[in-house]
Amino acid sequence: MTLLRSLAFLLAVCLLALPAAAEEAMPSPPDVSAKLIVGGRDPHDPKRVWVGLDVTLGDGWKTYWRSAGDGGLPPELDWQGSTNLAGQQVFWPLPERLSFLGIDSLGYKHRVLLPIAVELATPEQSANLTLNAALYVCSTLCVREEKQLQATIPPGNGNLVGQALIDNALATVPAAGPSHSLKLLSAGIADRSQLIVQAEAERGFDHPDLLVEAGDQAIMGKPEVILDDGGKSARFVIPWTKQAGTGDAGKSVRLTLIDGSRAIEQTETLGIAAPVSSGQGLPILLVAFLGGLILNLMPCVLPVLSLKLMSVARARTLEQRALRLGFAATALGIVASFLLLALAMAGLKASGASVGWGIQFQQPLFLTLMALLLTLFAANMLGLFEIHLPGWAAPSGGGARHHLVGDFGTGLIATLLATPCSAPFVGTAVGFAFSRGPLQIGGIFLAMGLGMATPYLLAATLPGLARFLPRPGRWMLHLRRILGVLLLVTAAWLVSLITSIVGEIVGLVALASLLVILALLFVRDRMTGSTRRALGVTAFGIGIILLAAQPVLGWVLTPPPSAATATAWRSFDTRNIDDLVRAGRTVLVDVTADWCITCKVNERLVLEQAAIVRRFDDEVVPMRGDWTRPDPRIADFLKSHGRYGIPFNVVYGPRAPTGIVLPELLTVQTVLDAIEAASVPAPSIGLASAASPPSGHNTRLR
Repeated sequence: MTLLRSLAFLLAVCLLALPAAAEEAMPSPPDVSAKLIVGGRDPHDPKRVWVGLDVTLGDGWKTYWRSAGDGGLPPELDWQGSTNLAGQQVFWPLPERLSFLGIDSLGYKHRVLLPIAVELATPEQSANLTLNAALYVCSTLCVREEKQLQATIPPGNGNLVGQALIDNALATVPAAGPSHSLKLLSAGIADRSQLIVQAEAERGFDHPDLLVEAGDQAIMGKPEVILDDGGKSARFVIPWTKQAGTGDAGKSVRLTLIDGSRAIEQTETLGIAAPVSSGQGLPILLVAFLGGLILNLMPCVLPVLSLKLMSVARARTLEQRALRLGFAATALGIVASFLLLALAMAGLKASGASVGWGIQFQQPLFLTLMALLLTLFAANMLGLFEIHLPGWAAPSGGGARHHLVGDFGTGLIATLLATPCSAPFVGTAVGFAFSRGPLQIGGIFLAMGLGMATPYLLAATLPGLARFLPRPGRWMLHLRRILGVLLLVTAAWLVSLITSIVGEIVGLVALASLLVILALLFVRDRMTGSTRRALGVTAFGIGIILLAAQPVLGWVLTPPPSAATATAWRSFDTRNIDDLVRAGRTVLVDVTADWCITCKVNERLVLEQAAIVRRFDDEVVPMRGDWTRPDPRIADFLKSHGRYGIPFNVVYGPRAPTGIVLPELLTVQTVLDAIEAASVPAPSIGLASAASPPSGHNTRLR
């Protein structure tokens, strides 16, 4: 890499020299001067003395940072000939972004003072410093300028005037690691084409920027910055190419986070990140559309789609106009429900509340309402009662009544039941939406709604396909009963979620109420007159009372949160993750919920497999976060990784202290590969590796 960069630099010299040759004029000598400033001794370490390499550049001239970028090279410092010198470490002030003829680099103009901490072999004696500095400087001409500098460090406290200049330069050096005002949270590669970095600023970002170094190479290109949470959260998106050389998860990059005069620097281990659209809405809208389309195949929505299946089975008897209206009404219900979800999520986000895909399943009142509706639909499918709609909502066609409101409701409920499923592409689209503003949230959710509604829109466009269905007959009665039972099973699942969130007593009350409603409707179907009406009103009243009493029962009877149920899994705690990783352990975090169907599939088919469980020993620690109930800790944890829904799995370890994020649909091999990448012990890093230029430029201070 150094050879290639040297050749690039020489090529730049040749190209930039052409204008001078064309003018048949001798180029002027480089306008650069340098001197060595001696400062004071470090009050915390008597062996350490501060000196500074003070470089002054004329107008139009520049020199380069430790990672120069596409053009240029950093200074080469040779201390041979110095006496009483044990080592030194260079600290690099923040550079500027420089661009010339499409070549981007990082460096300095006018003047730069590089603070250097030198270590004396014998602190009681003086030291004679000899510095042979090779400075690479450019204007229209690029030159390797060599400077021979000398200075003497006398015994005692040193030069206070020189130390003041060095302190001013040190104030512009990025702080090592998180500070009180800036924090780097995570870094990951998305689709081998994007580097995604998540950061936070306590007081909010003003002019955020990010510098990325892979080895001794700076990854150039100004990042796209996506601000969130009132400007306190930032996501940086940088094009990532194979030429970077460290695109695999588990490798490290050095990041410099800048916001005006504030800056921090730390090394991050690359994980796997969800892709982000870099300034173009069409790709992410396509991702959202595909995610919505695939939701039709997820188990969450299959029971309620039985309602539509029955209407399709009756479709042979309807006119094409009625068929079109019915399918269009279902599609409209799906799209409308997605827009309502977008409106609710944008409002919650604006108010500062936690947002996420499927979080309504954390609310017992919502679960009770959905269980009640599904019970009523099931009773209807079982023939216990019929819903008679007004004429304007039920146009006739071919002698059959096609209920538009019922079709619209089918689409509405199908969408609401789809939210605990995180199909492929859904997590990516939702994560992008929740990191943006209200308009982006609305656009993404509209695209998902159109994707989920596409099969119905196609059916509305081609209603003649229904003519290929079997003729109506007794098979439809049997199908109605089967589908009614499936709806009851779904309602029972929702009651089990109520039990998980607010306890067995509330769950039993909800179950008993639904059974009583079913019994009343069953008896009502066999009665006439006032008794029939009274039983219907009673069933309706029990449903209203159940909904009204649920919040009170939940508040009074909710049990305290329980620890992780499986003996092998530890309870979620981010502080424990840091402690375990520092101790050399690998941590597999699984964020799940009882209402998340995809989570349960991952657990059963992957996380409970013997190949994974065998790794749960002294080396790998499994940790589970239960998001069945609202939990701000888990919501903040997901947000720190740019996620707003589950399932979410991440592996931490000595080689991946910031985590390797896994895809939503797990495989055994994916999990094992992440464990291996995170578990390999990281090589030891010397003190100077975080601040010194590439090997060979300086003797490292230990």
